[in-house]
Amino acid sequence: MSSLNQLRLDLLRIAVKWGEGISRTGSPYGWLIDSREFLLQGDFLERVCEELGPRLDTYAYDSVAGYTLAAHPLAIGLAAWAARQGRRLNVNLIRREPKADGLQRQIEGPPIQPGQRVLLVDDLINSGSTQVSAVRLVRQAGGVVAGVAVILDYERGGSAWLGGQNIPVERLFTLAEMGIQKPSGLSLPGPVWQRADLNRGEYSAPKSSACFYEDKIYIGSDQGFLLCCDRLGGEKWRFPVRDRQRGIHATPCAWQGQIYFGAYDGYLYCLNAVSGQLVWELRPGQWIGSSPLVDQGQLFVGIEFGQMGGSLIGVDALEGRQLWEVSAGDYVHSGPCLAGSRVCFGANDGIVRAVDRNSGDLQWKFYTQGPIKSDLVSDGKRVLVASGDGVLYCLQAEDGSLLWKRRLSRQLYCRPLIVDDKVLAGGDGTCLIACRLEDGQVQWAAPLGSSLVGGACLGPGDHIWATGLGGTVACISREGSPLGYWETDHPIRNRPSGDAQLCCLADMVGNLYTFGCDNQSQRS
Repeated sequence: MSSLNQLRLDLLRIAVKWGEGISRTGSPYGWLIDSREFLLQGDFLERVCEELGPRLDTYAYDSVAGYTLAAHPLAIGLAAWAARQGRRLNVNLIRREPKADGLQRQIEGPPIQPGQRVLLVDDLINSGSTQVSAVRLVRQAGGVVAGVAVILDYERGGSAWLGGQNIPVERLFTLAEMGIQKPSGLSLPGPVWQRADLNRGEYSAPKSSACFYEDKIYIGSDQGFLLCCDRLGGEKWRFPVRDRQRGIHATPCAWQGQIYFGAYDGYLYCLNAVSGQLVWELRPGQWIGSSPLVDQGQLFVGIEFGQMGGSLIGVDALEGRQLWEVSAGDYVHSGPCLAGSRVCFGANDGIVRAVDRNSGDLQWKFYTQGPIKSDLVSDGKRVLVASGDGVLYCLQAEDGSLLWKRRLSRQLYCRPLIVDDKVLAGGDGTCLIACRLEDGQVQWAAPLGSSLVGGACLGPGDHIWATGLGGTVACISREGSPLGYWETDHPIRNRPSGDAQLCCLADMVGNLYTFGCDNQSQRS
């Protein structure tokens, strides 16, 4: 990895704060960049100056000036870098307001001389308000602004204003290069096919995702039916459930020629995958929003009842006979995962529970600080939990001990996805974020343009497919590079599902879309 790319990765890991910070008006940020923490630790300041310094030789500047706090260490650091190259530079540190006492200066350091060429430095350019003030003060002092050098250019109003002033900008990175903002010009062709009769979208809860089984696609509808269609979108059958108001939000699963799913009528259904005929049904609770898991003849699913009542049950998958039940402290919307001989599940009380798959006996508990509504995933050794507190937790499957945790949002409602040695998740930071499974270190971010609710999947082209709440469909390489985008113009709250040929997803207004291997990125 080049030194510049390593610096970009370190900036992403340390300076980008997902789900933290508020604006001056008090509204929460999905993300912010705190370069002060980055510049004031270790050797990061020195490394930034080593990358930025050589790019500035053509600017013919006489001194360096930084406006406000984040720019001050950078100005001093660049002067120190220049001194190591045998060049002596004056430094000016500019205050927001003149000092109230003492010499009452606003520009500290040696006085700027008439005609002196001043290089302004800052951590970033955003709206440009900082640069407007700094340029004005330097000019009032008699100086000439030779250019502006920054770590990060947001490519917003500030850059445009500087361009209008004929002031050149030198930057190390843009938001797109950091993986935070969608790059321009990348588009995907439209869907292979789509249907328009699936969801009503009356309730904002995440919708059913598709299950690929044999040569069919199975997906639930919030209008109260399970749809089976072929891989060209042709309907094979639909099975109605008793609740037509909230219908089916759970994602079905398949095993040995049968399809399993729960619905908000409280029933757990088993259907023949070919004909759609009912094999058995069981009503263990009042509602079922949890996605079932079936393995070796056992089915596990969360149920809901009463006032904040919830349980996980084990069921004989062939006969539909309930084997055991373990209570939670609240509703169970989360789908369970298997980790060896344990079944792990989350609940709205924020607790992760692991039980013996055969008896339902409790093995361990882990407490998060928010409701757990998304499915848990496991690689056999670790359990990954996205909590409503905005933190992604990695737990030891054997005893539930915490291996690491990483804040990725103010709230997390997406199902984590394990790809190679990484786990992918995201929330209101408008990005899909890849963390290293071993220690939770951020490896890359890929922009979606809006909040991630459902999650992501591996799909056609062996690429990652993800959706943004605002209606964006994104195709991303395993290395985190955006390959293309397509806009549905409708909210998407379900997780895309995929295999080697197709990726399937649904929006909130009834459309079901599939993308295929031919949906490769193209420049618009």
